[in-house]
Amino acid sequence: MRFDGQMGFPKITLSAARKNVGLTQIDAAKRLGIATSTLRSWEQGNTYPGQPDIEKICELYNLKYDYINFLPN
Repeated sequence: MRFDGQMGFPKITLSAARKNVGLTQIDAAKRLGIATSTLRSWEQGNTYPGQPDIEKICELYNLKYDYINFLPN
């Protein structure tokens, strides 16, 4: 978990956010309408989601964008 320097609130990794809502990579990918390999790549920090996918992620994981760390630990 990382802390945002300006606001002081903790940030959660994309993988942890998914796990906190009880979803597997397969389930989350299906709900997001993407390939499991795409989600895996995002979680590993190899690639990054675009704005439309970020909005879907925030809705699915019930988190604001500011609370998600899109970089792997």
